[in-house]
Amino acid sequence: MSNTQTSIFDKETYKPKSSFTVTEFCSGIGGFRLGLEAIGGKVVLSSEIDKYAIQTYKHWFSEDSEGNLFDYKSSDIPDHDILTAGFPCQPFSVAGVVSNKHWDKTKPENQKKKSGFQYTDQKEGGDQGQVFNGLLKIIKRKRPKAIILENVRGLLSHDKGNTWEVIQEELKKAQYDIHFKVIDAVHWVPQHRRRVFIAGFDKKQFDTNKVDFFSFPTEPITELKIGSILQKRVKEKYTLKDGTWNSLQTIRERNRNMPKGQKKGFGYSIVDREGPSRTLTKRYFKDGAEILIEQKNKNPRRLTPLEALRLMGFNQIENRYDNTDEIFVVSDSQAFRQLGNAVVPHVVEAVGREVLRTIENN
Repeated sequence: MSNTQTSIFDKETYKPKSSFTVTEFCSGIGGFRLGLEAIGGKVVLSSEIDKYAIQTYKHWFSEDSEGNLFDYKSSDIPDHDILTAGFPCQPFSVAGVVSNKHWDKTKPENQKKKSGFQYTDQKEGGDQGQVFNGLLKIIKRKRPKAIILENVRGLLSHDKGNTWEVIQEELKKAQYDIHFKVIDAVHWVPQHRRRVFIAGFDKKQFDTNKVDFFSFPTEPITELKIGSILQKRVKEKYTLKDGTWNSLQTIRERNRNMPKGQKKGFGYSIVDREGPSRTLTKRYFKDGAEILIEQKNKNPRRLTPLEALRLMGFNQIENRYDNTDEIFVVSDSQAFRQLGNAVVPHVVEAVGREVLRTIENN
């Protein structure tokens, strides 16, 4: 079943004048790649450490994305026009260790998880909080014309804004002109997904003091419905078991009567088919119940991996497979984890157009 949803960019009038090269760090499952390839980009290096994301990337693009950005020598990285990275969001996420301090309340102070630059989690690949510093070293050495970074909006407010101040100052010290904007992907896909996009330009290569040097794209006016991406028939395994459904209702009712800050566990949210959904998270299939689909005469169901793929705007991937069962070579939980961590390609395409417009006209 093909997703026939029309691309919002069919009406876009600006076309890049030439091809350009891209590096994709923290590449995940290729959201940046899909977005920038759509406007002529050529990926010359992809770097990822999660073995399951690497497996999916190889399956989709027939290229190896394995590589730790901390291990690269400058000579290992090809020269490139644009550096991209959806660097780990867990250190700054409202849904991560920052807001779930009750996980660590019983531990001694020296054993508690830290947030921001000090965040580490071996299950997630180690020193995630230090990834920005690794990226910064590469940016300084390779001097790409532009950078496009993406993260959760909590990055801006983490540690009372100090973390974001450090990031800005370090990029400015590297002589990059920095612009940022929180963009909600709901204008391109039927899902509220607010993420901060950071665009930077090398001041050694551009006169960034020009009036209106760079502007982020204006969000299109759309009315996208999650009902448009739902499958007509799904396997019974996606319907919630009685025990799970009862538990979710119990948790929701309990949290409703508890003060803010003391609520624990996940409740649930039945989506309106005539509107967008809430944000798809990486823990969706495990304990996230924020997107449930109502069913007639039975318990609600979860999304299928194919529906989640569509919800994230990975239309190009679906269209490559005649048999949609061949899209994923990982488990359902891994598929949701990867999609929940991904960047929406359509938003990357929109931001990328404006970055290319700036590069080519200056």
